[in-house]
Amino acid sequence: MTLMKRLSAKLVIAATAAVTGFASILAFQNWYTVRYIAADQVKSLLISGVSAFPLVPALLWLGLIAVASLMFLRGWLRTSLLSLAGIAMASCWASLLPQLQEGIPQLLTSELEKTTGLTLVTHADLGGVVKSVSGSPLGEWFLALTVFLFGLTALGAFASLHWGKVAKPDRFVVSSSNKTDATPSQDSKIQDPISLWDSQS
Repeated sequence: MTLMKRLSAKLVIAATAAVTGFASILAFQNWYTVRYIAADQVKSLLISGVSAFPLVPALLWLGLIAVASLMFLRGWLRTSLLSLAGIAMASCWASLLPQLQEGIPQLLTSELEKTTGLTLVTHADLGGVVKSVSGSPLGEWFLALTVFLFGLTALGAFASLHWGKVAKPDRFVVSSSNKTDATPSQDSKIQDPISLWDSQS
Protein backbone atom coordinates (compact mmCIF):
# COMPACT_ATOMS: atom_id res chain seq x y z
CA MET A 1 0.00 0.00 0.00
CA THR A 2 2.83 2.38 0.84
CA LEU A 3 4.49 1.64 -2.51
CA MET A 4 1.29 2.55 -4.36
CA LYS A 5 1.04 5.82 -2.44
CA ARG A 6 4.61 6.75 -3.38
CA LEU A 7 4.07 5.74 -6.99
CA SER A 8 0.89 7.82 -7.20
CA ALA A 9 2.69 10.86 -5.80
CA LYS A 10 5.53 10.52 -8.31
CA LEU A 11 3.11 10.10 -11.20
CA VAL A 12 1.04 13.16 -10.25
CA ILE A 13 4.15 15.31 -9.83
CA ALA A 14 5.66 14.13 -13.13
CA ALA A 15 2.41 14.61 -15.05
CA THR A 16 1.79 18.08 -13.59
CA ALA A 17 5.34 19.19 -14.41
CA ALA A 18 5.09 17.77 -17.96
CA VAL A 19 1.74 19.46 -18.70
CA THR A 20 3.01 22.77 -17.31
CA GLY A 21 6.10 22.49 -19.51
CA PHE A 22 4.10 21.75 -22.66
CA ALA A 23 1.70 24.60 -21.88
CA SER A 24 4.65 26.97 -21.48
CA ILE A 25 6.00 25.95 -24.89
CA LEU A 26 2.63 26.60 -26.52
CA ALA A 27 2.22 29.93 -24.72
CA PHE A 28 5.44 31.34 -26.17
CA GLN A 29 4.56 30.33 -29.74
CA ASN A 30 2.97 32.75 -32.21
CA TRP A 31 -0.80 32.55 -31.90
CA TYR A 32 -1.72 35.42 -34.24
CA THR A 33 -0.43 36.97 -37.43
CA VAL A 34 -1.61 40.54 -37.92
CA ARG A 35 -1.27 42.33 -41.27
CA TYR A 36 -1.35 46.09 -40.85
CA ILE A 37 -0.59 49.25 -42.81
CA ALA A 38 2.38 51.40 -41.85
CA ALA A 39 3.98 54.05 -44.06
CA ASP A 40 1.75 52.99 -46.98
CA GLN A 41 3.12 49.46 -46.73
CA VAL A 42 1.52 46.24 -45.57
CA LYS A 43 3.53 44.63 -42.79
CA SER A 44 3.08 41.62 -40.56
CA LEU A 45 3.14 41.37 -36.78
CA LEU A 46 3.46 38.05 -34.93
CA ILE A 47 1.90 37.90 -31.47
CA SER A 48 2.55 35.08 -29.00
CA GLY A 49 0.10 33.81 -26.43
CA VAL A 50 1.84 35.47 -23.49
CA SER A 51 1.85 38.79 -25.37
CA ALA A 52 -1.77 38.52 -26.50
CA PHE A 53 -3.50 37.67 -23.22
CA PRO A 54 -2.38 38.54 -19.67
CA LEU A 55 -4.21 35.48 -18.33
CA VAL A 56 -1.89 33.11 -20.21
CA PRO A 57 1.22 33.84 -18.08
CA ALA A 58 -1.05 33.82 -15.01
CA LEU A 59 -2.07 30.24 -15.79
CA LEU A 60 1.57 29.27 -16.28
CA TRP A 61 2.50 30.70 -12.89
CA LEU A 62 -0.33 28.78 -11.27
CA GLY A 63 0.97 25.61 -12.88
CA LEU A 64 4.43 26.25 -11.46
CA ILE A 65 2.92 26.88 -8.04
CA ALA A 66 1.12 23.54 -8.25
CA VAL A 67 4.32 21.70 -9.19
CA ALA A 68 6.28 23.39 -6.38
CA SER A 69 3.54 22.58 -3.87
CA LEU A 70 3.53 18.92 -4.85
CA MET A 71 7.30 18.65 -4.62
CA PHE A 72 8.21 20.68 -1.55
CA LEU A 73 5.18 21.03 0.71
CA ARG A 74 3.54 18.52 3.02
CA GLY A 75 0.28 17.98 4.84
CA TRP A 76 -2.51 20.52 5.01
CA LEU A 77 -0.31 23.33 3.64
CA ARG A 78 0.19 21.44 0.37
CA THR A 79 -3.50 20.57 0.10
CA SER A 80 -4.58 24.14 0.83
CA LEU A 81 -2.22 25.71 -1.70
CA LEU A 82 -3.18 23.19 -4.39
CA SER A 83 -6.85 23.91 -3.75
CA LEU A 84 -6.32 27.66 -4.08
CA ALA A 85 -4.27 27.17 -7.25
CA GLY A 86 -7.04 25.02 -8.73
CA ILE A 87 -9.71 27.60 -7.96
CA ALA A 88 -7.58 30.35 -9.51
CA MET A 89 -6.97 28.20 -12.61
CA ALA A 90 -10.69 27.67 -13.11
CA SER A 91 -11.34 31.41 -12.77
CA CYS A 92 -8.59 32.34 -15.26
CA TRP A 93 -9.75 29.68 -17.72
CA ALA A 94 -13.35 30.90 -17.59
CA SER A 95 -12.18 34.47 -18.29
CA LEU A 96 -9.77 33.49 -21.07
CA LEU A 97 -12.25 31.38 -23.05
CA PRO A 98 -14.49 34.25 -24.26
CA GLN A 99 -11.43 36.34 -25.10
CA LEU A 100 -10.14 33.61 -27.39
CA GLN A 101 -13.55 33.25 -29.01
CA GLU A 102 -13.53 36.93 -30.00
CA GLY A 103 -10.71 36.21 -32.45
CA ILE A 104 -8.83 39.46 -31.74
CA PRO A 105 -6.08 39.53 -29.12
CA GLN A 106 -6.79 41.71 -26.12
CA LEU A 107 -3.43 43.50 -26.36
CA LEU A 108 -3.50 43.97 -30.14
CA THR A 109 -3.93 47.74 -29.84
CA SER A 110 -0.95 48.22 -27.54
CA GLU A 111 1.25 45.94 -29.66
CA LEU A 112 0.39 47.89 -32.81
CA GLU A 113 1.02 51.21 -31.08
CA LYS A 114 4.50 50.02 -30.09
CA THR A 115 5.22 48.84 -33.63
CA THR A 116 3.73 51.69 -35.69
CA GLY A 117 4.12 54.57 -33.23
CA LEU A 118 0.48 55.55 -33.81
CA THR A 119 -2.11 56.26 -31.14
CA LEU A 120 -5.10 54.02 -31.68
CA VAL A 121 -7.90 55.35 -29.52
CA THR A 122 -11.09 54.01 -31.06
CA HIS A 123 -12.06 50.80 -32.81
CA ALA A 124 -12.29 52.75 -36.07
CA ASP A 125 -8.63 53.69 -35.72
CA LEU A 126 -7.79 50.00 -35.31
CA GLY A 127 -9.86 49.07 -38.35
CA GLY A 128 -8.06 51.68 -40.43
CA VAL A 129 -4.68 50.17 -39.65
CA VAL A 130 -5.31 46.42 -39.46
CA LYS A 131 -6.00 44.61 -42.72
CA SER A 132 -6.37 41.07 -41.35
CA VAL A 133 -5.88 38.97 -38.23
CA SER A 134 -5.29 35.24 -38.63
CA GLY A 135 -5.06 32.93 -35.64
CA SER A 136 -3.67 29.43 -35.10
CA PRO A 137 -5.22 26.57 -33.10
CA LEU A 138 -2.49 26.92 -30.46
CA GLY A 139 -4.84 28.90 -28.24
CA GLU A 140 -7.36 26.05 -28.17
CA TRP A 141 -4.57 23.54 -27.50
CA PHE A 142 -3.37 25.69 -24.64
CA LEU A 143 -6.86 25.77 -23.14
CA ALA A 144 -7.10 21.99 -23.40
CA LEU A 145 -3.78 21.57 -21.59
CA THR A 146 -4.83 23.95 -18.84
CA VAL A 147 -8.01 21.90 -18.32
CA PHE A 148 -5.82 18.84 -17.90
CA LEU A 149 -3.56 20.83 -15.58
CA PHE A 150 -6.56 21.82 -13.47
CA GLY A 151 -7.57 18.16 -13.21
CA LEU A 152 -4.09 17.15 -12.08
CA THR A 153 -4.03 19.95 -9.52
CA ALA A 154 -7.39 18.86 -8.10
CA LEU A 155 -6.21 15.23 -8.09
CA GLY A 156 -3.06 16.21 -6.25
CA ALA A 157 -5.04 18.16 -3.67
CA PHE A 158 -7.24 15.17 -2.85
CA ALA A 159 -4.62 12.44 -3.22
CA SER A 160 -2.08 14.27 -1.07
CA LEU A 161 -4.34 13.70 1.92
CA HIS A 162 -3.51 10.00 1.68
CA TRP A 163 0.19 10.34 0.99
CA GLY A 164 1.82 9.34 4.25
CA LYS A 165 5.38 8.83 5.30
CA VAL A 166 6.98 5.44 5.05
CA ALA A 167 7.27 3.73 8.41
CA LYS A 168 10.84 2.65 9.08
CA PRO A 169 11.50 -0.44 11.20
CA ASP A 170 13.14 0.13 14.56
CA ARG A 171 16.64 -1.29 14.40
CA PHE A 172 16.79 -1.61 18.18
CA VAL A 173 13.84 -4.02 18.31
CA VAL A 174 14.98 -7.64 18.26
CA SER A 175 12.55 -9.98 16.67
CA SER A 176 11.41 -13.16 18.37
CA SER A 177 13.15 -15.27 15.72
CA ASN A 178 16.46 -13.62 16.55
CA LYS A 179 15.89 -14.26 20.22
CA THR A 180 15.20 -17.90 19.48
CA ASP A 181 18.33 -18.20 17.36
CA ALA A 182 20.43 -16.49 20.02
CA THR A 183 19.32 -18.96 22.70
CA PRO A 184 21.66 -21.95 22.85
CA SER A 185 19.97 -25.21 22.04
CA GLN A 186 19.81 -28.24 24.24
CA ASP A 187 22.14 -30.14 21.88
CA SER A 188 24.83 -27.49 22.22
CA LYS A 189 24.65 -27.78 26.00
CA ILE A 190 25.18 -31.53 25.77
CA GLN A 191 28.24 -31.04 23.57
CA ASP A 192 29.90 -28.92 26.28
CA PRO A 193 33.12 -30.77 27.49
CA ILE A 194 32.18 -30.66 31.18
CA SER A 195 28.68 -31.88 30.50
CA LEU A 196 30.05 -34.61 28.26
CA TRP A 197 32.49 -35.77 31.02
CA ASP A 198 29.69 -35.83 33.57
CA SER A 199 27.50 -37.87 31.30
CA GLN A 200 30.18 -40.48 30.75
CA SER A 201 31.06 -40.92 34.44
